[in-house]
Amino acid sequence: MEATFDNRLNEISEAPGVLGVLCSDHQGLCLGVRGKAVNNNCGLIANIANLVSEIEPQNEEEPVILLDSNNL
Repeated sequence: MEATFDNRLNEISEAPGVLGVLCSDHQGLCLGVRGKAVNNNCGLIANIANLVSEIEPQNEEEPVILLDSNNL
């Protein structure tokens, strides 16, 4: 299963326009990072995802967070 996870992270990170990919569990433990993403941000991103999921509690899908910046 780990190989499948790594392959998926690689696939996402190689998509056009993607500079970095970060994946964490609900508690902020970093599960994987690719590209310009920084594993120190896992806790912050997990917290944002938890807050976003409170906006639409009836939505059963996990939130996906896209950060767009001109600073990279």
